[in-house]
Amino acid sequence: MAIEIPVLGSFDLIVSGGGIAGVAAASAFEGRAYLAAQETWLGADFCDLPILPPAGSPPPKDLLLKKLFARAGDSPIAFPLAVKKTLEDELEAAGVAFELGAVPIATLVDGEGAFAGVVFSGKCGAYAVLGRFAIDASEGATLARLAGAKFEQSQVESAEASRLTIAPADAGGFDGAANEALGKVRVADGAGKPGEWTVFRHAVEVASPVFTPSGCAAVEKALRDATFSPRSVWHSPKARCCFGDFLAGNPFLWPGADAVDLAAFESSVKGVFVAGPSAALSRADATRMLDPEAAVQVGRRLAAIRVGGAPIDIESLRFFGSGTPCYMRREPAREIRRSGGKRLFFEAWPKAADFGHYDVVVVGGGTGGAPAAIAAARAGAKVLLVESQHDLGGEGTLGVITKYWYGNRQGFTAEVTAGMRELAGGDLPYADSQLPPGATWSAPLKAEWLRREIGKAGGEIWFGATVTGALCDGQNVCGVTLATRAGFGSVSATVVVDSTGSADVAFAAGCECTKIAVDSLAIQGSGLPNLPFPPCYHNTDYLFVDDNDIADVTRAMRLARRRYAGEFDLSPIPGTRERRQIVADVTVSPLDVLLDRQWGDAVCRSVSDFDSHGYTLHPVFHVVPPRRKFAYSADLPLRAMLPRGFSGIIVTGLGIGCDRDAMPIFRMQPDIQNHSYAAGAAAALAAANEGRVRRIPLAGLKRSLAGSGALEPRALAAFDSPPLPRHVLESAASGPLSELVEIAALMTDPDEARPLLRQRLVEEADAGALRRIAKLLAALGDDAGADVLASFVAASPWDEGWNYTGMGQGGASESEIDSCIQCLAIARAGSARGAVLEKARQLPANCAFSHVRAVAAYAAAFRDPELGAAIADVLRADGISGHDFQSVAAEDEMTPPSSTDTSARNKSLIELCLARALYLCGDAGDGLAAKILGKYASDVRGYFARYAVATLEG
Repeated sequence: MAIEIPVLGSFDLIVSGGGIAGVAAASAFEGRAYLAAQETWLGADFCDLPILPPAGSPPPKDLLLKKLFARAGDSPIAFPLAVKKTLEDELEAAGVAFELGAVPIATLVDGEGAFAGVVFSGKCGAYAVLGRFAIDASEGATLARLAGAKFEQSQVESAEASRLTIAPADAGGFDGAANEALGKVRVADGAGKPGEWTVFRHAVEVASPVFTPSGCAAVEKALRDATFSPRSVWHSPKARCCFGDFLAGNPFLWPGADAVDLAAFESSVKGVFVAGPSAALSRADATRMLDPEAAVQVGRRLAAIRVGGAPIDIESLRFFGSGTPCYMRREPAREIRRSGGKRLFFEAWPKAADFGHYDVVVVGGGTGGAPAAIAAARAGAKVLLVESQHDLGGEGTLGVITKYWYGNRQGFTAEVTAGMRELAGGDLPYADSQLPPGATWSAPLKAEWLRREIGKAGGEIWFGATVTGALCDGQNVCGVTLATRAGFGSVSATVVVDSTGSADVAFAAGCECTKIAVDSLAIQGSGLPNLPFPPCYHNTDYLFVDDNDIADVTRAMRLARRRYAGEFDLSPIPGTRERRQIVADVTVSPLDVLLDRQWGDAVCRSVSDFDSHGYTLHPVFHVVPPRRKFAYSADLPLRAMLPRGFSGIIVTGLGIGCDRDAMPIFRMQPDIQNHSYAAGAAAALAAANEGRVRRIPLAGLKRSLAGSGALEPRALAAFDSPPLPRHVLESAASGPLSELVEIAALMTDPDEARPLLRQRLVEEADAGALRRIAKLLAALGDDAGADVLASFVAASPWDEGWNYTGMGQGGASESEIDSCIQCLAIARAGSARGAVLEKARQLPANCAFSHVRAVAAYAAAFRDPELGAAIADVLRADGISGHDFQSVAAEDEMTPPSSTDTSARNKSLIELCLARALYLCGDAGDGLAAKILGKYASDVRGYFARYAVATLEG
């Protein structure tokens, strides 16, 4: 299979890793520099253990260090968010291009074998950065290893692993480590109540740490086991430990960061340097590179190096390394902005290091991944959980959504609640006492309970490991490729559970997936909260974020750190509610939910309202809108988690096969925990059956799920619901048609429903019912009632309409006149053209988004130049255009400082919907639509840019 890799650009310096030395080097470098950090923040080597110099110490001379060492009161540690923002500001001020969440997966050489660039990847897919000079500032020197640099193993017998925690002075629970109290942190809680906590440094001695993924995991586990207290409010994300692996050659002496020979950082590959503890230093001296003052000094000195080389000929480039992998390795293709159209083409990826085989590999340790790993391990499978962050639980811990909305709280979810309480020794700390028990929790406590349960069952966890691609044997997924702190490699598996939340592994393997923001901008709002200190619930919705575009994630992180600049820290994960989904064996629709369809392979009973955080698309909601804060119950079939045409893989979370308007029913945390637990159990059964997920014995699994409350007992004997009988359709068609269940019943069988509704149309006298009949017919593609709808549109003035709403949106997202126009567009009712044209001409300058959306839908259906002219007039009105953002600073300035703002998004949605409609109607005259879409094509917001590009490209 041919490989195509977009080229981001050529740079004079490439920095891999967001360590402080790398940031210092990139910002001081005189030339074009690019930096890619594995984490969603910079300075992980300092933020993980942000101890400040003792009070009264001489101030550092370096300006960057002065900023990093700024204290919050008399705190003995630096607040992590301030460090991360300072480092981002440093790169931005120096003009350094950088992205977060990217890891090196291969290096490039020219025809002479000289180093010529790096291939990075992440959730976005692979892309190339060309250059002759690279500084590897990552913890494990992954880039240098991929480039062929030589390393050797030290003969040290043991090393110290350490981390910080913050807890009450009398918290207890740290009996397995050497503990040192460093000082106090005084911060008021969310209610303004002052509090005081102690900063503890914990250290454990670990024997002969081996620099492999499993070796790193063992150190991490030993430290976490010894340093947990249920009353902790914060802990270092990962262990600090200097492993015994370093650049080959005699270690250099350390006379000081300002005098150490820079040859200690030069690898055996010309142009590739290592700025971290893997440098050629004694293991005792290597720890000095974990000191921020030394790291900054070394980074500044490395920036002064000049590496020459011939101009890079793209046609001559090839991967360093060779070898044939056991299976086809696939990486998702990146939709890269700013690439200039350059591409590299190769026949195959170089062979990745073999990190072993597991029965079940679970990718992602969030709301779904951790339960899946627990279930699979409990069932006896050899399980590996791979998590890119440094704690488990996802949105319910790192995302601080530490409170349930709806969801079935029985099944595995009930076990989570009971388990947290047991681990806490009684009442849950930092929980909201006004809520029922188990409805809210302490994020660190939940993350630790999940970790311990996986360990108890015999599962292994690799934190800080980014999965970049899939291993495939034809249409069978049999492993993943991943970047770990100990290098890049592959893990084979009998079954892979994709709990990334956006079907990353499935997409990489080539499974068909949905595309967001191509034909529509119906996106559920995203949040990105600060991490409250002490921990508490914080739900936000003030932006859109594309999880699978690292440029967009980087933009969102920078915006959020500006917004919460004075807070303790920021969530490391975007709080997105809508992501890429698989096309599964079964796609659950809103009709299935409304009719409570039965499935023979149901594995979870879900409960929620239509908490859409935006607007709906499905035609059923044009006829009758969803009821607000009304709980629906629906079963989820296992088939909705199986990518169509592929084996060896199960997908959980927001990536399942589910219509985007049905997803709010299935995306509540309790339900994702329950269906993912079922997926893990199914994976273990499949692993014992040669990975054949579709042939597992379901009866026993369903019995255990029903016994726990995750399923209703009736599901044990359920079969797929048959088509509705004729008498049910007749009853629905003769009813008031004011309930969604009636509408849904008729929409399941359009051929039977249309004649029944046409007959009713002739007989109906009630105006409201007549409109609903006409709308339903139109939604089924029949324009028999178009005159009814057109007359209503013509006779009705524009009403208040609906503007984009995030938080609290669960009901109608359009007015009656809007819904009539939408249905006319679906039926392509040309007879209504005059009525809609007149309404388009009457659109006020302050028009509601739902009005714009309705007119735009009709215009797009007919591509009528006269409709286009009316839309162009609206676009030219004051305040309608000019809402694109070409920089993070512009977005920050123009977005109100609310954690639930929708105004900025609403303005952009209006402008883009109008521009797309005008463009499809011919964009006659001065090309206004093309100009607007051209600006949005370079918007910093990923979804808006994608929508604009998709429109321009047709």
